[in-house]
Amino acid sequence: MMDVELDPIPTHDDEYSDWGVEWDDDAEVLPGLTVSEVVDQLKKSQEWIELTDPVSDGTIGWRPHLWSQDRKRVLHVHLVGEIRCYLRQRLRMATGAGMQVVVAMQLGGLYQYEVVEFLSDIGADVIMVDVDDEITLSQEDNLLTVLSDRAVPVRLETRTRIARRSWDDRTLGSSFEKGRRFEGLMAFLLGQVGDFRVIERNFRGDTDEIDIVLQVDNWSARCWQFPGSPFVLVEAKNWTNPVDQAAVTVFNGKLKTKRQTTRLGLMFAASRFTTDAKLQIVKFAQDKEIIALIDCDRIVEWIDSVEPEEYLEQTVRRAMLR
Repeated sequence: MMDVELDPIPTHDDEYSDWGVEWDDDAEVLPGLTVSEVVDQLKKSQEWIELTDPVSDGTIGWRPHLWSQDRKRVLHVHLVGEIRCYLRQRLRMATGAGMQVVVAMQLGGLYQYEVVEFLSDIGADVIMVDVDDEITLSQEDNLLTVLSDRAVPVRLETRTRIARRSWDDRTLGSSFEKGRRFEGLMAFLLGQVGDFRVIERNFRGDTDEIDIVLQVDNWSARCWQFPGSPFVLVEAKNWTNPVDQAAVTVFNGKLKTKRQTTRLGLMFAASRFTTDAKLQIVKFAQDKEIIALIDCDRIVEWIDSVEPEEYLEQTVRRAMLR
C-alpha cells in the first residue's frame, strides 16, 4: 500500500492555526478574528460539519476545516493575505479528487490578484466573512459573482484570465450551475466597467424578473449616458439554441415598463441570436429604448480585448445606429 503523507490535525486554539499551512511569525491575521471562530459560526448552519477524514490523492492527505453534509464539498477558512504554495497544492489536490472547494474569506483577500487568480483556477466558491459587532457570513457563491457584488476592481490581466476560465467552464455542471456561472460572468465583466455599478441580480419586479440591473453612477462621455435614465437592464441567456425573437420582444417590454428610468438593454447570449431576433431589433428602431445583442463571438472578443470598455461602447454604439 502506498504511504500517504497526512497533514496534522490543528487544535483551533492558535490564532494562526490553519490546516496544511506553516505560518510565518509575521503572518497577517486580522486582530480579533480567529479561524476557530469562523469555523464555529459556519457549523451553526448545520450545512457544514467537522470531520477527521482527509482528502487524498494517494500520495498526500489534507484535512479541510469543514465538510459539507453530503461530503461533496470541502471548506477552508482563509484569513491571511497569501495562499501559500503548500496549501495551494492541497487545494488543487482536493479539486482534482472531485471535491468542490469553498473558501471562507474576508474582503481584503479579494483585492490580491494572486489569490483571486488561484481561486479562479481551481473553480472555488466563496463565502464572505464580515466582522462588525459579530461575525456574519454571506451565502456561498461563485467567485465572479462575489467580485461583482462587492464591487471589487481587478487589473486587466486578472480580468481576462478569470473571465476566460469562467467562459471555458460554461458547459460544466447542472443547468442551474451553468446559468449561475454565466450570469456571474456577465455581472463581473459589467462591474469592471468604470461607469457601471451592479445594483441588483435576479431582480423581481411586480411583473417581471431581470437578471442584472446596472446603475450608471459616473459621468463620462460614453454613449450609454442618458440624463434622467440611470439604469441599464441586462439579460443573460445561457441557451444552447439561438435566442429567438420572442425572448427579444419580452426583454423590450421590460425596458418599456420602468418609467423611462432606463433606455438601454444589453442582451447576452452564450450561443447566438436567430435572424428573426435580429430583425425584431430593427422593428424596434423607432422606440426610445435600445437593445444591444451580444452573442458568443462578441463575448469572447470582449473578454480578450485590451480595451474592454471601448469594445463594449462600440458594440452599444452600433446598436444605437441600426
